[in-house]
Amino acid sequence: MSSPTTNVQNVASTSTKSAFFFYGAGNPNPLVDVQVGWYAQGGTTNILENVPVTRVTNVSGGTAIEIADPNIFVTGESYYFTASVIACFKEDSQILCEVNGIDAYVKVQDIRVGDLVKTHLHGYKKVVVVGNGKIYNNGDDVRVKDRLYKYTKSNYPDLSEDLILTGGHSILVDELSEEQKEHTSKYWKVFHKTDDKYRLLAVVDEKAIPYEEHGMFNIYHITLEHEDENANYGVYANGLLVETCPKRQLKNKKYMTLTE
Repeated sequence: MSSPTTNVQNVASTSTKSAFFFYGAGNPNPLVDVQVGWYAQGGTTNILENVPVTRVTNVSGGTAIEIADPNIFVTGESYYFTASVIACFKEDSQILCEVNGIDAYVKVQDIRVGDLVKTHLHGYKKVVVVGNGKIYNNGDDVRVKDRLYKYTKSNYPDLSEDLILTGGHSILVDELSEEQKEHTSKYWKVFHKTDDKYRLLAVVDEKAIPYEEHGMFNIYHITLEHEDENANYGVYANGLLVETCPKRQLKNKKYMTLTE
């Protein structure tokens, strides 16, 4: 997820720990509702990369971006603010579960702790954590990790209907192409696997299309029971094999609402 590039109009004192910028004259700021871990980037003479943002709040005439040291901003230079979005499903994605003893697809927002989800190689596993949050999607065609991507039946025949995932979410595939490996290396130092499948990030997958709708969207993820908090499973979303979220990764996202 990323906001429009904005010019920092004024930088407050370090004691207030905030940098002030305008989100466009007369426009409401939908980004303030996104609570998934912001950071700041940009600049020309003073380049910033992944500067942690501690809070985003509405103020009169714009938005206050609070960071540890606002003096690192240069007045008049352009910066943008993004959030590190966890691998998530858009609302209404359907996950294959066991319901009353039979396989059935359940909307991700209706899944509860204790429900049984069908995995690729390990039978049915209980849901132990459900996380939900929001993401702002620009609706353009720029390929960045922190946005939504659409999987279509024309590109993935196993799908029952379009599937919308965040760019940091992976589907599971047998192999990665050399081009996919090159692009993946921009985000990960190693090529991760879940069981016998490689994880192919949505932002890397050339068949995943940047989601064209603009606005704020609800996103969800689930964690399944596992003795290793760093491990995950393959599950079926709208018929496509995708990853779940390791428990440690989901619990580290303090800005997501978690149910255990």
